[in-house]
Amino acid sequence: AADFVIVSFHWGIEYQDFPTEYQKSLAHMAIDCGADIVVGHHPHTFQGIEIYKGKLIAYSLGNFVFDQKDLKNNQSFILKVTFDWEKLHRIEIIPIELVTFPHSPKVAEGKMAQEILDRLYFDSSIFGTEFELRSERGVIKDVFQ
Repeated sequence: AADFVIVSFHWGIEYQDFPTEYQKSLAHMAIDCGADIVVGHHPHTFQGIEIYKGKLIAYSLGNFVFDQKDLKNNQSFILKVTFDWEKLHRIEIIPIELVTFPHSPKVAEGKMAQEILDRLYFDSSIFGTEFELRSERGVIKDVFQ
């Protein structure tokens, strides 16, 4: 009886840039069972974004606050999701970098923002997901059924 259903999974293999077949199957099953958004976490690095049957799957958002030494594990993103009455309308991708001790999150800018968005674009391309770049942010819209 909810207007929208968001499911979060703790899954995946640490430090892997792409989701496993199990993650993809489980995400698809969650959408098929009524979820509007599936968001994953655990690998300590972000993974791609998929639009499946007009619904959002973000396989891993990466780290938000963590003490990793590898630069790619200090890159992440936040999703700003907008619903239009009955469906997902727009997704904004806000690149995040972890800086200073103890690795506090901050909105990435300039070269770092571009690097994060380029990497996410590549990781998402295996699902056919594309997004526009707008002012150091990514935007997905008008692809939802």
